[in-house]
Amino acid sequence: MTNVVSAKSHWKNPYVGPRAFTANEALYGRERERRELTDLLIAERIVLLHSPSGAGKTSLIQAGLLPELARESLSVSHTLRVNAFTPKPVANRWVYSVALALVGEDRLDDYQGIEHATLTGVLERLDSEQAPDAERVLIFDQFEEILNLDPTDRRGQEEFFEQLGAALENAGRWALFSMREDFIGGLEPFLRHIPGRLRTRYRLDFLQHDAALRAIQKPAEDYDGDFTDEGAERMFADLARVRVECPGGFSKERVGPHVEPVQLQVACHRLWRTLRHDRSGSVGTITAADVKNYADIDTTLAGFYSDAISDVVAETDTDERALRDWFDSELITEKEWRSQSRRGPKTGGVDASTVLAALEDRYLIRSDRRAGVVWYELTHDRLVAPVIRSNRKWRRNNLHPIEYRASVWSHGGRDDSDLLSREELAEAKYWLIRQRNDVGDLEREFIERSRQRNGQAILRTRLAFLIIVLLILTLIELVLIIYLLVTP
Repeated sequence: MTNVVSAKSHWKNPYVGPRAFTANEALYGRERERRELTDLLIAERIVLLHSPSGAGKTSLIQAGLLPELARESLSVSHTLRVNAFTPKPVANRWVYSVALALVGEDRLDDYQGIEHATLTGVLERLDSEQAPDAERVLIFDQFEEILNLDPTDRRGQEEFFEQLGAALENAGRWALFSMREDFIGGLEPFLRHIPGRLRTRYRLDFLQHDAALRAIQKPAEDYDGDFTDEGAERMFADLARVRVECPGGFSKERVGPHVEPVQLQVACHRLWRTLRHDRSGSVGTITAADVKNYADIDTTLAGFYSDAISDVVAETDTDERALRDWFDSELITEKEWRSQSRRGPKTGGVDASTVLAALEDRYLIRSDRRAGVVWYELTHDRLVAPVIRSNRKWRRNNLHPIEYRASVWSHGGRDDSDLLSREELAEAKYWLIRQRNDVGDLEREFIERSRQRNGQAILRTRLAFLIIVLLILTLIELVLIIYLLVTP
């Protein structure tokens, strides 16, 4: 076994990067949560798992809970979602989504009329195909989708919960509902249909210090690496840094109590990949110096952000510049603090909700619904500086110099010192003529403000020259008067 692992360690990365863990991967740092959640589900039968966005619910289910349930010889269905695409009319889109996931697309021919089936009907037929005393576990992941995919379908939602509650009246059926905790309040109107009203709940938090160190060090050990204690502590401290505002208007950086799992995996994945390349395949020992020299967290997270933006642009066909501008102008303050915004990005005709969902799926932003209004923010303070760095680099490399200068002026508080000089303004006017309708409002405003400032500067120069001339003439006149007075 050791030889196999040694062979794999030359090419495979023990850290998963920005995706969820799967059932055949070791999930370190969540051993306690895995045991507690399994015991709670076995004891209570119906459980609500909730957490902040990005805490790793899907990973805990796939790599933690499912293997534990399999060891208990329980019949576990595929992880269920309510977001299935419905190409033809169905009786209830939410019921159809779950029924389709339960049956599987490869068996649809055996389940004719599934688009009009009930949950109880589908489950009873599936139960007939297994041992009479077998118990089935239904696992609903990203269950907040029942609330946010189509908030207007109240009748369909009500019917879905009625059918779900009826199906769960069977004591041989268990259920785990996994969702973001900021959507829990939206379930209240429907809880009366569910046995126990989802009173049994388990909260998953971000990775605390000791758990994070285990998640950093143990994967390396599995691939013949040695992530030293000092190196792991350095990695944790770099990832957990937050800015704290102090009295007097200044701020300082401190190490927070936890890290986000996805950021930890991204940072460790890139560090391992870099060291493996530099050390010809064998990573060996990872020290604090290696973390300092090879795992600059700002650079790593800037790359993570840039890759995610590229993916979202390719997936949704939205404008990359508008997307990056939205992060700078709406989610980060002028003083470079994390901010919240109710406005989505300008997407150029693309459905903004699709773009926002894609950004959330890649752990760049999280949404928070308050009083019927959805607010958006960066997932962590640690992303602020990397986002700013990535956006500046992208603008410098992809925008015309005039566009770049306009963006610097806009994001720098529109200071007059960032406006164009007289010579630059002449070039900008020619560029404005050449581009015509392709010039944005910001660039037009920037050039106009530069023109006004240069005009004011010319006026001030002329006024100064006129004053000097008047002073000289006055002085000459005074000299002449004095000369005439003293001359006989």
